[in-house]
Amino acid sequence: MAASKSANAIMAKARAKYGKRLTAQNYRDLLACRSVNDVADYLKSNTVYAASLSPVKSPGVHRAQLEHLLRRHLFSEYESLCRFEMSAGEPFFEYIIMTAEIGELLTFIRMFNAGRTAEYILGLPAFLETHANIDLRKLSAVRGYDGLLDALKGTEYHKLFLPVRPDQNGHLDYTLIEYILHSFLLKKSLALAGSLGSKSARQETRDSFGIMTDMSNISRVYRCKKFFDLPGEEISKLLFPCVGRLSAKTLAAMVDAGDPGEVLTLLRKSPYGGYLEGFEYSHIEQCVDRVQHSAFRRALRFSANPSEALLAFVVLARLEVENIIIIIESVRYGYTTDKISERLVM
Repeated sequence: MAASKSANAIMAKARAKYGKRLTAQNYRDLLACRSVNDVADYLKSNTVYAASLSPVKSPGVHRAQLEHLLRRHLFSEYESLCRFEMSAGEPFFEYIIMTAEIGELLTFIRMFNAGRTAEYILGLPAFLETHANIDLRKLSAVRGYDGLLDALKGTEYHKLFLPVRPDQNGHLDYTLIEYILHSFLLKKSLALAGSLGSKSARQETRDSFGIMTDMSNISRVYRCKKFFDLPGEEISKLLFPCVGRLSAKTLAAMVDAGDPGEVLTLLRKSPYGGYLEGFEYSHIEQCVDRVQHSAFRRALRFSANPSEALLAFVVLARLEVENIIIIIESVRYGYTTDKISERLVM
């Protein structure tokens, strides 16, 4: 009975938080903003982001500061939910931390290859430091591959980086590292799903991680064909195992497709096609985000499993913050309202 009450509390809290999401009117108002200052002022005055953005002072709002505070808000939302979740014995907070750590490592690798590691500390997410298993401040002092390995000692990431060697210019293979890190995250995610108490919770949560994996694979195939013109055998090396609704046969057909448009045609014929009916998009990111938004919104509404409700909220909250960041970037560069709107997923 106590476990049932705890589970109900998690689901109720996740749904209540989602109920405070941006409304259609909020989005219309944000799209009417003419500067980053206007966006910040609106969010502070009219949305659930008000308290988190209190450090922002207008005029002169810096885009990077605003995005940092939005991500801190997101992390705080996850953390407050996971306090309930951990009491029920479902360790999703570890997954959230690991996702954030991998994001930071990939940011660092980009700076490493650009010879700008000392600048990493300028964008360091201080809110993550107390939770991360990596000493993030050590990364700013890294000047070479051996230094990176030293900074990662004592973490699970150390062994992942051992096979990765810099090229003759001292650069690390970003694509390979991204694949290694996300493969590791997938393995951990499926183990997390398998550790849940009930059969239905294990199956639903595994399916959710499967959806995210499928969308990552589809995005990779599409981008490899559209922007890099890679042969099928090279694309296949960058893909994760099929653990979702997409069959290995369909994924192989996408890899063998003659052009990016054929990839999207195959997607519409797949089990995910229903999520895209009547939906027009201009970017592959919109397409995969639309599938995730629709699938996880349904999961949050109908699932009876607290783990599924929590994961659904994590995805939906992230997509909303990404929408806001798109608006901030678009306003900064003076894009038209129509051009901004077509990039949002709501």
